[in-house]
Amino acid sequence: MAPDQLERMRKAVDFAQRVAPTRPHPGVESAAANMLAGPFAAMIDRARDAISGKA
Repeated sequence: MAPDQLERMRKAVDFAQRVAPTRPHPGVESAAANMLAGPFAAMIDRARDAISGKA
């Protein structure tokens, strides 16, 4: 692959990791539900992780 393609892929993965929840959430298995609930769930998960020391 070309270096610019690899860099775009790396940025996409970095973004996905930042906005993805850190634990599973039952009931949001569909892609649409994940797009709607994912960022909010990720924020709550990261707050819980920080409070519990699991960062």
